[in-house]
Amino acid sequence: MSTEGGKQLRREEMERFFHKQADEFSENSRSKDRIVISMATAALGFSLAIFSDPDRDLDPDMWLGIGWVAFAVSIVSVLLTYDLLSWLILRNLDKLVEGADYEALKAERDAAEEARKEVESELEALRERLAAIKAENEAVPETHDWNEDKTRRLIIDLALQRAGWPLDQAQDREYEVTGMPNKKGIGYADYVLWGDDGKPLAVVEAKKTTVDPEVGQQQAKLYADCLEAMHGQRPIIFYTNGYKTRLWDDLTYPPRA
Repeated sequence: MSTEGGKQLRREEMERFFHKQADEFSENSRSKDRIVISMATAALGFSLAIFSDPDRDLDPDMWLGIGWVAFAVSIVSVLLTYDLLSWLILRNLDKLVEGADYEALKAERDAAEEARKEVESELEALRERLAAIKAENEAVPETHDWNEDKTRRLIIDLALQRAGWPLDQAQDREYEVTGMPNKKGIGYADYVLWGDDGKPLAVVEAKKTTVDPEVGQQQAKLYADCLEAMHGQRPIIFYTNGYKTRLWDDLTYPPRA
């Protein structure tokens, strides 16, 4: 229920309560009012009669009359006071409802604020824990001593496949190139990534995990030279050990991670 709806409902309930009390008072007090008015009138007349006789001493009857007058005035005062209070409450009912609404909204706001603080505290604890785990992982050196074949199968193949290269063609791995500066003039590029036009986009030289990938930089460049001579397009050069990878567009930029 909306705030305005709750406010209207509480106002209607309070109005019904006070109107019911006023109706019950009016119904029960009609006969009493007649009795009280009659008594007050008789007592007043009796008292005036007593005080109008200058020769009469203040005997007990006089005091009795004065007492009746005081009693009647007290009753009438009580009734009028009740009516006045009821009128004042009904007149200020909106303010009472607004006050109740304010207290309820304040309590809800305080509860929401406490809940927010608890959530933020939990998030902060999780952030600290994550930072500690990250720092711990960075502090522990990689101890895998995999050979080149295992490094390619378990790390590099998966990384290239996640990047969108399925490696499902024979020419994608161990691609034979000609023009290498060796006795046979032949080499085998670990990976070649091909464009839709059949031309090489990139060549990847792989090293085992414990070898610095920089060791393969020159060899990757020689493969790129051969691919350019064979296909008329120079590929981008990558060399990696599975954990560290360098990208090199050797015609334009120096190597970068």
